[in-house]
Amino acid sequence: MQVQPIVTAEKSGFALGFPKFVPRRYRPANLGAWSGHLAFAADLVAAVKPSLLVELGTHFGESYFTFCQSILENHISCQCYAVDHWHGESHAGFYADNVFEDVQAYNNANYSSFSHLLRMSFDEARERFADSSIDLLHIDGLHTYEAVSHDFRNWYPKVRDGGIVLLHDTAVHHADFGVWRLWEELVAEFPETFAFDHSWGLGVLRKPGRRREWNDLFESLFEGSAEARDQLRRRYVIYSSHLENVFESERRESKSQWTSVQVFRFNDGSYSDAGSQSVRFGDLQTLTFPLPDGTGDGPLRIDPADYPCVIDLQSVTISDQRNGDLLWAGAAEQLTRLGLGGTAAPLQTPNGFHVFSYGDDPQIFISDVPEHKDPLLLTIQLRFNRTFEAVLAQLDRPSRSGTTSVQVYTADEGSFSEERTVGYEVPFDQWRTAKLTLREVSALKDLRIDPGFVPCAVEIRNVTAREGGHITWAACEPKDLRTLQIGNATVAPRADIFCLLSPGSDPQIRFPQTAGDRQADSIELTLRITTSPENILGMLAEVPLGDACELRSLSEGFHNLAEERAIAAAQISQLATERNGLQRELQELEALYAAREKAHEEERLPDRMTIENLRQSLAAIEQQLEAERGVRKDLEESVSWRVTKPLRKLNSLFKKG
Repeated sequence: MQVQPIVTAEKSGFALGFPKFVPRRYRPANLGAWSGHLAFAADLVAAVKPSLLVELGTHFGESYFTFCQSILENHISCQCYAVDHWHGESHAGFYADNVFEDVQAYNNANYSSFSHLLRMSFDEARERFADSSIDLLHIDGLHTYEAVSHDFRNWYPKVRDGGIVLLHDTAVHHADFGVWRLWEELVAEFPETFAFDHSWGLGVLRKPGRRREWNDLFESLFEGSAEARDQLRRRYVIYSSHLENVFESERRESKSQWTSVQVFRFNDGSYSDAGSQSVRFGDLQTLTFPLPDGTGDGPLRIDPADYPCVIDLQSVTISDQRNGDLLWAGAAEQLTRLGLGGTAAPLQTPNGFHVFSYGDDPQIFISDVPEHKDPLLLTIQLRFNRTFEAVLAQLDRPSRSGTTSVQVYTADEGSFSEERTVGYEVPFDQWRTAKLTLREVSALKDLRIDPGFVPCAVEIRNVTAREGGHITWAACEPKDLRTLQIGNATVAPRADIFCLLSPGSDPQIRFPQTAGDRQADSIELTLRITTSPENILGMLAEVPLGDACELRSLSEGFHNLAEERAIAAAQISQLATERNGLQRELQELEALYAAREKAHEEERLPDRMTIENLRQSLAAIEQQLEAERGVRKDLEESVSWRVTKPLRKLNSLFKKG
């Protein structure tokens, strides 16, 4: 694939040119938590020139194979090791062996000369590496504080002086993620660190020691000014957005005409891939899949598409590959006994058996086929359609009454029990706030909301979960509501309000996985349910089905932030109410204090008047005393004059005599 540069100048006022790396493995299995850091990973490998690289936690290998690709493209002599037990964990989810098999096949086809997969625990793999031997270590395992702290402290001695350690998910603060907490400790402990905030956050730490590979990238990372560091972050954020747009445009162009049909056999407790074929939209096609090992020991599974669409299933047959004898056959009228799962929902139409896929993982199960170990042929005749006509045809059925009900189901030993439902009756085409009080306090992960029991469109303004009157989860904007898990329905492409299109009679809403164990004793949602095809057409604006479902997929990866934002908004509202109450109480206390001060002043007024009178009396006495002093002085002067003058005269007579 050709990715055009996004700037013409090589440096563009910055010490480093913009990236040009084009990843060969991008968003495998439609997961892309690491996608925003791929260009930086490639540049980092080129800068470090490692001789030994280790990754702890690989999953589908998006980050690991980027390291390998950069090593190959930059002609670096390096041995790479990916360490993972490939069973999954609570944060990434648990999965079957097909994930490891996919990674192994990709590794064998591209990098087997220098890349090695170690399927074991991190602690088991640690003993395979000498101290101070690893040039570049990437830690991306279980993200609790205890787990990531253990991994870092356990593997840090294996990193050479001056080596680099990467920690993913440093910007995730929800649930029990704790990498951010460890990262704050490391920033305080180590002098050379750098952090990206996008794509869940990536911390870059350099172990103190020699600088044999020092270059412009390291200077920007560890010695750059605040402005230079911000420029570096923007550099990779801009390029990651550029890559995303390029790959997304290519994916949409490819998906617009083709989809794939896959067949899976159940054996030894799990499903394994038994074949895949590409199919063009719009054409009636007959596909044949050989099953050399028979049916397996469980239901056959057909994944008829990897994109939202309507599937017109004409016939399915299973025959003996040796003599052509039919083992199982189903025409349109018999196909209704097939099981549906994943993102598949049945459409009741007069022309054959149709399946509506509202996502990218519809599943059809053949459960009543006899077990057979000999080679078989599975033949499927089907057509794909990406418009709403088949869905709207089912919506064009009058409802039985003018009302429907909104119900909340509570899980009971792994399944949702009708005995534990709470219902609320709502009229069609009118806004209502359904307040459903649960019979007991339940975890949000155990609750399911079913809004309506006929084909309809459901507009939702807000959903709130409360326990003891306090909000435990809330969503009141379309982008926040898109974090909900939707079953048997699809999300309409409306920006003004969150709207579900339900082609059947069982639309389902589940709280996001991140809501987890949060408790609730009541659920409240404001909604309007309509069954008018004309209204629904107006809502959807005749957008193709695939594009309608695209909005929901775009919200993936952002549901945690949206949920936290909604909860924070609710908490801010509660705090504002509490603040207003405290302000009123403070004003009352200030008024009371002022009144008491005034009373106290009045109580002290007589004493002040007495003191003032005494002061005035003292001043009068002082004035009187001063006057007396003046009189005395005059008297003394008069006495002195009357006595002194005769004495002087007498003295003069004595002197003459």
